[in-house]
Amino acid sequence: MNFNNVSITGIGTISALGTELNHINEVLHQKRSLPIPTEKIALKKWAKDPRMFQCPDFEIPKKFRHLPTSHKMSLYTLKQALEDSGLPKRDDFKKLKGCVIWGGPTCDLSGGESYYQKSSSQNKKDLLHSNLDHLSHFLSLVLRQEYGANLKPHLTVLAACSTSHHAISLGAMLIEQGELDWVMVGASDAISLTTFSGFGALQNISPNRKCKSLDQKRDGLVFGEGSSCWIMEPLNGPSKPKKVYAKISQINFGLESYHMAIPDPSGIGHKRVISKMDLDNIDYVKVHGTATPQNDEIEIRALEESFEKLNLSHKIPLGALKPYIGHTMGACGLIENSLVLKMMEENILLANLNLTEPIESKYFDLITKNTKKDIRKVLCLSAAFGGNYSGLTLEKVGL
Repeated sequence: MNFNNVSITGIGTISALGTELNHINEVLHQKRSLPIPTEKIALKKWAKDPRMFQCPDFEIPKKFRHLPTSHKMSLYTLKQALEDSGLPKRDDFKKLKGCVIWGGPTCDLSGGESYYQKSSSQNKKDLLHSNLDHLSHFLSLVLRQEYGANLKPHLTVLAACSTSHHAISLGAMLIEQGELDWVMVGASDAISLTTFSGFGALQNISPNRKCKSLDQKRDGLVFGEGSSCWIMEPLNGPSKPKKVYAKISQINFGLESYHMAIPDPSGIGHKRVISKMDLDNIDYVKVHGTATPQNDEIEIRALEESFEKLNLSHKIPLGALKPYIGHTMGACGLIENSLVLKMMEENILLANLNLTEPIESKYFDLITKNTKKDIRKVLCLSAAFGGNYSGLTLEKVGL
């Protein structure tokens, strides 16, 4: 799908590195990763270890503090994105037609766990309402009641680790078709024992708790949690934004049915996505890069085959961001793409962290130090269980 009129005008992000995008960006430039203790510990103890994945403390209104983590993170990034865009302060805000599209579980998994643990001692109906409420519904209520927003029906998207790109694509289509004046697109995922247990059963978790994406000695993923929210508006819309981070020029998807939890070794899913993308003048490729033995190698080989046709005269910088923030599941696309937008704004490519023995590549430079570069066009990839692949292209405006 190609887009001509979709821009990103506001960003809100929280991750284990910090509670605000500029702060996260400062930490990234220090090449800091999640705190990694040296000892190997059992899954159950690991899931309770706050050093590994939890977001720092952040403030939200007292009336919302009883809500599950995903709700609180979502509310926090919603307010950041609105403030960043300046949307509520515009004179015509209440007349503009908007919509909330939120990705991730319809409820917080940790909240669901809490519900089942406490159901014998507390009222099930109250717990069901407070812990399992749909995020998009909750955030729409906040926008209407707190900001007086004029909203169309809200949407919830769930597509595993490609959730963010699916949510963005729905918002982009509504903007491109002229249906709406603005769209709030977001995703959040909080760590839960359910998530740990599932990936533990698949033996996909790094036993050393060190994410080595794109490294030949990678041994599994490391979890993170977080949330990110974008305000998307028409480039030529009725209301003038304070700034435009970038425009979304393409989003494409690909499917394969090799296995529910293992990518097809041929890389056909990635190839189906990449083959539909405009690969000319790509300045940087942000890969999914989970650091699992299967994913990274397959992803690089699919890119190699796709870019081979371009007869490149130079290697294209390529990187993964999960070593910095962990794998944030359904929220990873929006969180990582937000960091990419900051890289584009500052024209600095971030080094691949924990990379000592890079996967060999003919057409890509797996950069190991922060690099100054004019970044105008970026390809961002995601992959998910169920043979679900996606790609998104971000471009600077006015080029």
